[in-house]
Amino acid sequence: MELGLHDLLKEELELRIGQANDCLDQLQTDLGSKAMLYRQNFRTANSTREGTRTKREIQKVVVRINKHVRSYQRARKAILRLDLNDNIGEKYQEIQPEDLAVSKEVTEENRFGQGVSKMAWFWMVDGEQNQPNVDTGGLMEECE
Repeated sequence: MELGLHDLLKEELELRIGQANDCLDQLQTDLGSKAMLYRQNFRTANSTREGTRTKREIQKVVVRINKHVRSYQRARKAILRLDLNDNIGEKYQEIQPEDLAVSKEVTEENRFGQGVSKMAWFWMVDGEQNQPNVDTGGLMEECE
């Protein structure tokens, strides 16, 4: 590219990758919250009031989950347009509605056929690549 646009393209790609990783992290957190709300509050609700209150809390979490999915999809689209090597598209897949289901692994710990369930792809994204490296001073530096 000319006029130094290659450097801008590279920086924009890095920013979009960071945005996608942040969205996936927030998505995982909110899906975990949703699963815990189902398990701890909704299933054990003793009254209609408690059940309704928990449903409202779950709906708030679902709104946040949908927001993270939309933000991730925008970042993913930008990554696919900016990536010149076409290899990042394998890591950042499209999120399907079935990927957002509450895992029975969390809500029913001793159910029959538990090992058969398949988790969504974003639970297995290479976390080491997304985390700051301790050896290079990302999180902590050793004192001498």
